[in-house]
Amino acid sequence: MKTKRLFYNLICPLIGVAAIAGVWAAASAIYNKPLILPGVADITVAFVKLFGSGKFYLDVAATFARSIICFVLSYLFALPLALASAFSKTFASVFKPFAEVLRSVPMIAVILVALAVFNSSVLPVVVGFLMVFPLAYSAFYNALTNADVVLSVETCRLFKARRRDIVRYAYMPVLLPSGVLQAQSLLPLSVKVAVSGEVLAYTRRGLGLAMQSAQINVEIDKLAAYALIAVLLSYACLGLVKLLELILRRCRLCR
Repeated sequence: MKTKRLFYNLICPLIGVAAIAGVWAAASAIYNKPLILPGVADITVAFVKLFGSGKFYLDVAATFARSIICFVLSYLFALPLALASAFSKTFASVFKPFAEVLRSVPMIAVILVALAVFNSSVLPVVVGFLMVFPLAYSAFYNALTNADVVLSVETCRLFKARRRDIVRYAYMPVLLPSGVLQAQSLLPLSVKVAVSGEVLAYTRRGLGLAMQSAQINVEIDKLAAYALIAVLLSYACLGLVKLLELILRRCRLCR
């Protein structure tokens, strides 16, 4: 069992990474223009050099902070609105168009509108919130309105349970697992959207500005290294969610 787990959790991902590096190396060798498509060795050198700069750590911290803020704000708004929608079909019907519009609108359109309204340092958080919030709301609402939960709610109402008891005993057991499960995709998404917002808003501090500066200076190896950092930051966020899930399982708060 341990050997199989090691194979799927470590060896298979490493094979995938090696395959990506191999395809990139082959493309770089065929194109044969290192300035535009640098080799894996050049990107590796640029990646290692990033860790020797103090500005790099500030950029990573700024992007990480914006990602966490927009993610937390999305959950703080999505949860009570999903609960209100689960309690009231009227509210759910009224709010549904807002959620659908936010979920369907192209990200670039959101960024362009937000550019005219918000400060460049705030814009990545706003854009991230507008992208993550409707997804979090839909996830919570779907969890609260599945057949098992509806049956539990009807049973509680049959015995004239108080609303807070319905929330505690019917809704809460599904909210926590659903929230943790969705965080595995929504928190990395927050990182990706925050970086995109930083690039377009020319935010003073963050991975997005660092990527833009590298692109302007035609330092493609450095640009690729920063992109790799953004990917690793997304995986680090995913790791935090997995750690939280493990803690909740140990405390028997999450199935």
